[in-house]
Amino acid sequence: IGAVKAATFHFLNPFFGVAIAAALLGETLALTDVIGVVVIMAGILAVQLSKAPPAR
Repeated sequence: IGAVKAATFHFLNPFFGVAIAAALLGETLALTDVIGVVVIMAGILAVQLSKAPPAR
């Protein structure tokens, strides 16, 4: 799948950890968890947009 796509999935690990902990273990989500997920998603989005080919 390529290094860039593999790295993107690697950076999603904290998001999946929080989601699985909430869904399977009944952990409560705190505001800091949500902020962390938003920061991770913003970073992934920034990297993906910077690597995108220019629009024609």
